[in-house]
Amino acid sequence: MPVSITLCLPREVESLRMARTVVSAALSALEVTRACREQFAIVVSEACGNVVAHADGTDAYVVRVNVTDGRCDVEVVDQGAGFVYDAQAPRPQPTAASGRGLYLIDLLTDQVIVTSDLEHGTTVWFTKRLEFTDTPTG
Repeated sequence: MPVSITLCLPREVESLRMARTVVSAALSALEVTRACREQFAIVVSEACGNVVAHADGTDAYVVRVNVTDGRCDVEVVDQGAGFVYDAQAPRPQPTAASGRGLYLIDLLTDQVIVTSDLEHGTTVWFTKRLEFTDTPTG
């Protein structure tokens, strides 16, 4: 069943829980496995957390979720100050205090695309093939 959800959220720490909860509930209703839902909870939290921590110049952001053909695409968009993104940058150390968010998103999804403009904000898009349970979740 195709599903499309758009959330307009304030740039506040509390919004991370809302984004995680909505995405997880939608995937649960579609009978996606718990492990797959947990991976989405991590990547949605990381993408939204980056907005909350770094998107100076904006008070809100948008999360778009589209489920179709056994895949889930998520797009997190802000109109903040943007940053210079280097897809070839070395991976962060596991003990690094910060900078692991985009790396985690890349590890836990099938594809991630980051576009950022210093004047128009940042978009983080990622997609992952869904794993479904064999029995309904109750």
